[in-house]
Amino acid sequence: AAAALSLSYLSVGCNRAVRAGDWSAEDCEGGELYAYGAHDRVVIYDPSSARALRTTPPAHSGRVSCVRWIPGGRGRWLVSGGADGAVIVWRREDDPEEGVHDRGDAHAWRAVARGTHAGPVTDVATHVVRDGSGAPGAPERHLIVSTAHDCV
Repeated sequence: AAAALSLSYLSVGCNRAVRAGDWSAEDCEGGELYAYGAHDRVVIYDPSSARALRTTPPAHSGRVSCVRWIPGGRGRWLVSGGADGAVIVWRREDDPEEGVHDRGDAHAWRAVARGTHAGPVTDVATHVVRDGSGAPGAPERHLIVSTAHDCV
């Protein structure tokens, strides 16, 4: 018997890059989310409502080539890399201020950290580094690694 197939997701306006999209790996406030690069921005898509909820401000000067959610952030933190060599850490804002883009009833996003390569970014990855004690509430750091055309 033939396998039944159905369309679960259709990304519109996304950049043609293999790593330009990422599903949230944990429950986010409001449910599971998908982030993808759309020209010089990151779009936050909500599959439960089948619509793009949010977009980051245009912080990249070229296309976004990779996007990753930061683990443990419950949909509040993500990182993007672009053809312009920029690596940007984004934080969802609860109280949007002037100049921060917001679409509809969703929260806005602000660039809170930025790094730069001399060449286009090809991938970004994130990793949680814990203090080793295993105690609840123990401090943790987030390591962000990026690769680009300037890496040897």
